[in-house]
Amino acid sequence: MAEDRMPITPSVLTWARERAGYELEDLATMPKFLEIADWEIGERRPTYRQLEALSDCLKVSLAIFFFPAPPEGMRHWSANALRMADANVRQSLRMQYLVDITQLRQREYARLSAWQESPDRLIVHDLSMSPGDDLAVKAAKVRDYLGITVALQRDWSENRTQFEVWRRRFFNAGVYVMLEDFRQDDCASLALFDSRFPVIAVSKSAYDSGGGLIATCRSLARLLLHSSGFEMRGDTVLSKLDADSQQTAMLHANLAAEIVAPTAALEKEISLSIGETGAVPPIRKIAQQFGVAEGWLRKRLLELNLFNEKYAEDSAWVAATPNTGAIENVEMNALMRFGDSFVRMAFDCFDSDYMNELELAECLELAPASLDGLRYRLESREMPSCEVG
Repeated sequence: MAEDRMPITPSVLTWARERAGYELEDLATMPKFLEIADWEIGERRPTYRQLEALSDCLKVSLAIFFFPAPPEGMRHWSANALRMADANVRQSLRMQYLVDITQLRQREYARLSAWQESPDRLIVHDLSMSPGDDLAVKAAKVRDYLGITVALQRDWSENRTQFEVWRRRFFNAGVYVMLEDFRQDDCASLALFDSRFPVIAVSKSAYDSGGGLIATCRSLARLLLHSSGFEMRGDTVLSKLDADSQQTAMLHANLAAEIVAPTAALEKEISLSIGETGAVPPIRKIAQQFGVAEGWLRKRLLELNLFNEKYAEDSAWVAATPNTGAIENVEMNALMRFGDSFVRMAFDCFDSDYMNELELAECLELAPASLDGLRYRLESREMPSCEVG
């Protein structure tokens, strides 16, 4: 017997797709959505199962598809979160969606935290920041608060490991860091300030290109200023901002650079590596030590006058030190998206009977059948010995 077709509103489907950042062709190649072009012009209708799949894919409530018009009035995010000088950026449906989904996860973080012991450390309370601060001093305080030393960074030798252990340190300091597919390459990260549950969403493309750690620390700088908003990347995008916004963006970028790769530490590394021979510094090794892209490190060294431009002719520069390619396993994808600490918190709440299996699966955006596999992945995940426990 054929399944009933659902009387959705075509314009709402188009709104939901564009809001999630998908082109029509992106979905039309998926087996479940082969007819989506016909759905959007009203020539055909999806089945209930197809509508459920759309709801999951586009991260909207299934009921929204039956609204008579796109639910523009449902936007509820903070005005500070979209405080951008470029009107075209501010009106982007995808960026509005990113704020929406990040706020949803922020509420999940708050809900899970309510069932845990109250944290005794919250970096956005214990450290403050103002534009006139000495960035080297402020960065040193942040690193000390997080318990991160150059010696530890040497132990965290690969970019992926660097990001994961930093993310764990952030979580222990009261800041939840998640990964999200921004589908907008000029956005690096999004910070949503909250006095108790501040969160940072990092662009997966920034992470994949070796820039996840810098993007995270730029958003941390924003949180320390008690503000919310996007961190943009690329000189073209930054040039569109007004003078005040450019100055703020540079403040975030400079503090992040000093947190991740302190000037004094870089001076020592370069001095030791060049010595009296004048040899080319081992940029790849230094970049891996600090968990950054080679291209970013080269630019920073040039700005600090620690690196001569002539070395560029002798070195195989790359724009970034990419991480491993896309992960197809749904459990590993969940670990990457939410982070070990959040996933562990969710399982702790489940084990303490604060939520049932369906609620746990919904929280982690997985089918219930995948939960056992996710727990196994979590418990068997390898971390540096200094981060175990």
